[in-house]
Amino acid sequence: MLTTRHLQRRSRTRLIAAASGLLTAALAAGAAPPPAWAASVDAPIYDGVNRFEVAVPTVSGLRPPLIRYRTLPADVNCRLTRLSYVARADEPGQHPIGRAALTVRCGNLPAGARVRLDARPPLERSVAIHNGAGRLNVRLHKPPGSASPQILLETTPRGLGSCWALSLHDRETRTLLTLRGRFRCRGLPRNASAVLSVGGVVAASPASENPTGGPAPSNARANGGAGLAAVARARAPAGCQAGMFQQPVSDTLLTMTEEICVGPGQSVPIQPYAKGCPAGWLNTANPWPGFTYEVTPTDGWWSAGTVEGTWVFNNNASDIGRQLVLRWSCWLGGPGNTALPTITGDAKVGGTLHCNPGTWSGGVTSFDYVWVLRERGGTRAIALGDTYTLTPAEARRTLYCAVTPYTAGGTPGSPVASPDSDPVVDAPPRLLAPPTITIPGFRGPYLEVFVGDTYQCDPGTWDQAGPKDPFTYQWLVNGTPIPGETGQQIRVPNRKGDTLSCDVTAHNLLGPSDVAVSNGATIECSGFNPGACLGH
Repeated sequence: MLTTRHLQRRSRTRLIAAASGLLTAALAAGAAPPPAWAASVDAPIYDGVNRFEVAVPTVSGLRPPLIRYRTLPADVNCRLTRLSYVARADEPGQHPIGRAALTVRCGNLPAGARVRLDARPPLERSVAIHNGAGRLNVRLHKPPGSASPQILLETTPRGLGSCWALSLHDRETRTLLTLRGRFRCRGLPRNASAVLSVGGVVAASPASENPTGGPAPSNARANGGAGLAAVARARAPAGCQAGMFQQPVSDTLLTMTEEICVGPGQSVPIQPYAKGCPAGWLNTANPWPGFTYEVTPTDGWWSAGTVEGTWVFNNNASDIGRQLVLRWSCWLGGPGNTALPTITGDAKVGGTLHCNPGTWSGGVTSFDYVWVLRERGGTRAIALGDTYTLTPAEARRTLYCAVTPYTAGGTPGSPVASPDSDPVVDAPPRLLAPPTITIPGFRGPYLEVFVGDTYQCDPGTWDQAGPKDPFTYQWLVNGTPIPGETGQQIRVPNRKGDTLSCDVTAHNLLGPSDVAVSNGATIECSGFNPGACLGH
């Protein structure tokens, strides 16, 4: 959907600026219908300043409600000098409560003069856009004074295309507002139409019930670029600087502040409790929707509340930019682990292990460390501190360290364990079963191998090999190393009749083993691949 942002008086020319209002329109489209419109005020008026408030049921989105204004008698000397409208909902699921405030200045009133204010839904008229072109023809009776009606133009289907003004003319008298113009649109489907909504305060007259005399555009801009520049300058209040700030209140409490500049006709949606806190701090105890808010200035038309679970601030005013200030508190959370502790060092008898505490949130300043040995059937704590020197009692077993965090105030968190260490070694690797020549995926040993096929050296079985890169290999023919053949697999060379074997050396933190020799396999030519032996 595209919406007109506002109508603004400038050198007696009314400017209509346009921009996309897709988000607000989508929220409004899915909202529940407003309640029945029945709010009204019937009160005496006197010479001087008169102030009135009207309870106004609200409309979702940017469409402002309408207030019909009438004096009795009709020709009294009164002017409407100020109008503001606020709709807000401060509880989840609460329908926004709207309230309009009006200031009327009168003089030389006859006895018994009265004013009547009736709240109604906005006046709406659907019109077609023909071949991408349309006309705006608005005629409204308005109360005497500086407060003018609010006009909103929206396209359907929503979110498509754009329109601009070819010409725009206006005329305003003491009690009548007339707007006429021609528009051109592009990017809209052939069945596109527009809806003209009129809200704010209008005079109670037949002309107010039929505000349009022809098709209305989806959005428009004024003649030339000067009008658009004026609109852009009006988007935010003077001195508004958007940003986020934090202020410490105590060691366990922060106040967060976010300032948002909201231009005329803009909408700001915020998910409840979506406002964040620094790492380790929590936004959990703030009132719904997770923050409090202030609006500056409060004049004019605006609303705040929930639409389908999302808190939305709407600046309905056509010529007022606002500063929306959000505030919420962040409480220091308990210690929380964000990366596990780790163990570094050599897992060998006589070696030293170090426990790194990992990373934590929640204002953690110190740690306790406990070393735990895994034994058959359970575990046993064996030492305190962040380092531990291994003894023969830990040989062939694994350890882990448990870390307990503490805040500056001494509050402990839950202990968190590191991954296990490597098994502790106390001697170089020892051979238990010799290496064999095999085919990958099959058991050996193979006593014959074929030229051009791939074979593998199974390292055999060892005690305390590894755990990292535990074996090195060397392939041999007739007991002589083959240059460059130091991987676990080999493609058998064209050496028919010779003997292929492999040597294996195992490693751990205490050194290499003696070399272990595999079985020997005779190199033959395969009947399935006789070409591999050509030239031998």
